[in-house]
Amino acid sequence: MVITLIVFLAIVIFMAVFIGKNLQNVCSLWLFKSFENVPSAVLVLFAFAAGIVFCILLIIIYKLK
Repeated sequence: MVITLIVFLAIVIFMAVFIGKNLQNVCSLWLFKSFENVPSAVLVLFAFAAGIVFCILLIIIYKLK
């Protein structure tokens, strides 16, 4: 349990450093509307969250069959 907490805190610290170092990197995003100057770190975290949601949906569909 303690090792899990340490790993979780290390991941949170890594993500905080990653986001802090990449705040000035921006790009444009098109999702049927153009969004200008979106931070790259936000796009990475959004893609990660979308992947998790998609995997959970696939698991639920598999378990229902």
